[in-house]
Amino acid sequence: MSIDTIVILRDDRLPTRDQWQQALEAAGMGIVLDGVDDLRRHSGFLPARFRGTDSGFEWFYGRIGDILGDKPDAAGDRDHAIDFVTHSDLNELICALLAAGVLARLADGLFLDEESGTFVSGDRAIEIALGIEEAERAQKQRLAAMDAGITDRRCPQCGAPCPTYRKTCKACGFDIGRTV
Repeated sequence: MSIDTIVILRDDRLPTRDQWQQALEAAGMGIVLDGVDDLRRHSGFLPARFRGTDSGFEWFYGRIGDILGDKPDAAGDRDHAIDFVTHSDLNELICALLAAGVLARLADGLFLDEESGTFVSGDRAIEIALGIEEAERAQKQRLAAMDAGITDRRCPQCGAPCPTYRKTCKACGFDIGRTV
């Protein structure tokens, strides 16, 4: 299954990769984009590091009509769109949403909120990404907590129960090693 994260903007507002990277750093998103000579010409996978792990998303940039078909009423003078595409990887989805949100902020773009079907500020993309990330973290904590009845061993990084047969912490992924 693929997920499309759409941002619309004016072509003359598309930042360079370096300007976008500076905005990502200033926002504290933990994303480092690979070098791309020209975002207008780049098409396909755009590799990135997200909070220290390999990540990225597919990047498709073009006229609104080529990406969305009809130009939405909310577009105003925005004439181009970016489709950030991810497939079955939650970390890549979070990375794409955060990157899209920061880019929309930087370029006075709008993000397509699939839930409401409307174009909104990039802040909504960031809000969605952080919500997904928090829900995933809570789910991992719940799963790890179920091991409390079978072990006293705790992860040195997050304190979650971590049985000796596990090499990594179920809650945070820390490489704890096995002590079997």
